[in-house]
Amino acid sequence: MQVADRKVQVVFSVIGFLFAALSLQRNPFGAPAANTAMTYLLGFPLTFRNIALVALIGAFLICIAIALTSALGAIRPRVSLNVRIDRPPPSLFFFGDIGKRDPETYIAEFAGLSYEEAAIQISRQSHTLALILSAKYAYIARAIYALVVSMALWIVLQALRFAF
Repeated sequence: MQVADRKVQVVFSVIGFLFAALSLQRNPFGAPAANTAMTYLLGFPLTFRNIALVALIGAFLICIAIALTSALGAIRPRVSLNVRIDRPPPSLFFFGDIGKRDPETYIAEFAGLSYEEAAIQISRQSHTLALILSAKYAYIARAIYALVVSMALWIVLQALRFAF
């Protein structure tokens, strides 16, 4: 779980770096610096290079948005546990259920567990954690893929910026 959270931190850091780098750049269209996004987009001549720059910047921003929303989803993934409407009894292996009991009650209930019931509760908890981690890593994989694509677009943008 800690590895997944570290990956999310890296994704957020790279997104922050890319936005900082984008905001510190001067206007790539050769027009005077613009105060608003609309002026920025309308204040350049319609050449193939400028249209390509707008398309690349748009694709870059979409990839960054996908990476950001996926990283946010990885922080607290939503999973369907396919649990019956009548919820299973509280588990003696789930920290949320443990914290709701006073220590003496928890110790007494834990000591009274049969081997079979303990195995069922551990298995149920392991399955739930596996679902959560699978969802978390799926979000992270999507975020990293979108980030790699956005970094490739960033390189192309820089190459176009310096080529002309």
